[in-house]
Amino acid sequence: MKTISRLFSVLVGVIGLTAIISHTALAQDVPASCQVDARSQQQYLSGVSFGQLVVDQAWNTINQDCGQLESFSSILENSFNALTLPPDASRAVQCRHAGMINGGIDALDNLWPVCTNLCTTDGLDIGKLIGKLYCDLSIALGGLEPADDFIRGPVMWCQFLGQTFCDVSYMSFTPTYESPVGACRPYTVEPHYETWDQFRNNGCAENPIPPSMLEPEEDQ
Repeated sequence: MKTISRLFSVLVGVIGLTAIISHTALAQDVPASCQVDARSQQQYLSGVSFGQLVVDQAWNTINQDCGQLESFSSILENSFNALTLPPDASRAVQCRHAGMINGGIDALDNLWPVCTNLCTTDGLDIGKLIGKLYCDLSIALGGLEPADDFIRGPVMWCQFLGQTFCDVSYMSFTPTYESPVGACRPYTVEPHYETWDQFRNNGCAENPIPPSMLEPEEDQ
């Protein structure tokens, strides 16, 4: 039952990824209200450029860490949305304000597909590493004994992608792996199935919690 639950979690994770939406921002499209004169239009475009630069500057400050993208986006969005216009702001100032916000949000949107690709690729590569280790050990030793299950702790968006695609990669890689001394497929089915699945659960965990760290349940 534990194995079925673990595999179900993998499938739910993969299906859930289809809900990721890619936003196409059009910050460079000058709003009609900022096209009434050359100054307003230039102020808008200058604001767009600056907003994009600010996001790049902040992104470099956290070393372009996709693992922080969720919190990073929240900080930047809140900062841009907190910008308030001065009382009786001129049209040029309003356009500069709009450009800064639109340019910043546009740049933030562009980070998501970049990080999606990075976190997914990392997961796929890690899955192959975990799979090769399982296969080489199983072939050499004639199978592995079961171990304790790591509990998968809470993860952020990038970790979720990496963990999920590590699972997928492991499950597709191991049945087809062959070394000079044998094939791995026999060690992916009964009587080794439970150990094979457990190795994936533990190896691909992005935030593993060893059972020893969990508080024992009180007797009912």
